[in-house]
Amino acid sequence: QYQALAFYIVADVSYSMFESGGISAASDLLTQVHDAITAEPVIADVVRLGVIDFSDEAQVLLRLDDLRDVTIMPHLKERGGTSFQAAFRLLRTEIENDVTTLKRDGYKVFRPAVFFITDGQPTDNETTLQAAFNDLTAQTFKYRPNMIPFGVGEATKASLAPWVFP
Repeated sequence: QYQALAFYIVADVSYSMFESGGISAASDLLTQVHDAITAEPVIADVVRLGVIDFSDEAQVLLRLDDLRDVTIMPHLKERGGTSFQAAFRLLRTEIENDVTTLKRDGYKVFRPAVFFITDGQPTDNETTLQAAFNDLTAQTFKYRPNMIPFGVGEATKASLAPWVFP
């Protein structure tokens, strides 16, 4: 049975990320990740990468894919505010669809990993934001991901701590 690691980069593209240079740095990171993974055949065989960006809304920029089949990585473009809730909800849907598809295609799928890149505080209502995160990481969601937040700019360890999982 083939093995796959669903790996997601979820990037904040709010205006504050643009102003701090975070969007440019995250775009460069996408290219570097692509090059590093495709340069290592053993890793490229296993890793499947998806890219989601978010501001007031979240969108899929790269559906989970084998990076050897991707010639151009998406470019991040600034827009709007900072809705973590939008990112968490779309991420949950994507993970569920992607892992289901990989399993149907005969893959043994490792627990998904998410690198969550942001520079600051969400603009969401605290209750609905926490509900979205809880839904993404709930024990009843069998594909709940490992969440690794990366802070840029003004982000602090304390502001990112609630989004680490497990």
